[in-house]
Amino acid sequence: MTAPDAGILEQIVAGLPEGWKAARSKVAADDVEWRFAVMRNDAGAYRVRDGNGRETHCGSDLELAIGLLRMQLRRFVGYHARDLVFVHAGVVTHNGRALVLPGHSFSGKSTLVAALVRAGAVYYSDEYAVFDKAGRVRPYREPLALRTPSGLHGSLLTAEDLGGTSGDDPAPVGLVAITTYLPGTSWDPQPLTPARAILALLEHAVPVRDRPQQTLACLRRALEHAEVLEGARGESEDAARSLLERL
Repeated sequence: MTAPDAGILEQIVAGLPEGWKAARSKVAADDVEWRFAVMRNDAGAYRVRDGNGRETHCGSDLELAIGLLRMQLRRFVGYHARDLVFVHAGVVTHNGRALVLPGHSFSGKSTLVAALVRAGAVYYSDEYAVFDKAGRVRPYREPLALRTPSGLHGSLLTAEDLGGTSGDDPAPVGLVAITTYLPGTSWDPQPLTPARAILALLEHAVPVRDRPQQTLACLRRALEHAEVLEGARGESEDAARSLLERL
């Protein structure tokens, strides 16, 4: 991974999940199989190159370029993690069981995760629910990126910044909540059937065309003893209290 200068590289690295490691020694160019990069031309315009060599032009917006590179890195890791299934979701645990919040960007997922951590839940992820072969959820701890009212990312926060803690151990799924923020709405979810619940998780899963049966079997195991709810929510603090009580 390369960047125009050390400052930009530090910004990229600051948003990577815990547990990444730099190479112990300098790697020869011929030994690098996939390259990711943020590049800048003499006019100050940025472009992003993904692992397959495709480039995306981002104009002068450095925040967009860094965000796009991080997204490409996440999807690349999820696609190539052979024994794990990545689902775009927030995750916390409470009393040893996981609460999974599938959702696309701008659905209010990060705000709800932050409210859950402030309410005493243990932080696992703001980006991906990572399921192992047994259907348990493993941590994928990037800093939480709460958006400003304009939709841009604000400060990157850790669980400790929110007064909470982070978890390390795989956890069984106790509750899945499929919800989107809708101002003025009271949280009144409805249960989903197991089939609809699996389809909802598959909708947010990183595509893995060469192992669909493995993905399906993993998600079935994950939901075997879980409750699944769906419904719009209002303010995150109210929904967080309700979800933790339910879990």
